[in-house]
Amino acid sequence: MHPKETPSRYSVGDITVDETERSVTLSGQRLNLTSSEFQLLTLLLTHLGDPLSREELIPRVFGRDASSLDRSIDNLVNNLRKKLGMRSDGADRIKSVRNVGYTYVSATVGADTQ
Repeated sequence: MHPKETPSRYSVGDITVDETERSVTLSGQRLNLTSSEFQLLTLLLTHLGDPLSREELIPRVFGRDASSLDRSIDNLVNNLRKKLGMRSDGADRIKSVRNVGYTYVSATVGADTQ
């Protein structure tokens, strides 16, 4: 399932993103995300189920090259996980893919967006 409603507004499960307003709601409640958290979440949601590496994420989120010791994405993912909470089925929304990176996992992967 890849988000597809309008180019600037889409939903994945209980998350709705409005890129024009740079806002995210979770079950109808607006989340207070930093610019970097918003950028990371939209990247993960638009690549739903596809793991993105730190080397891919760091330049796109922070606008700089990644170094082998850079853990800024790890910290950002942890912050975002806290703000998003668990899915309704108790699973993590953002999954670590060992030796690869991170992916967003929707409970309804394979279904069309609402």
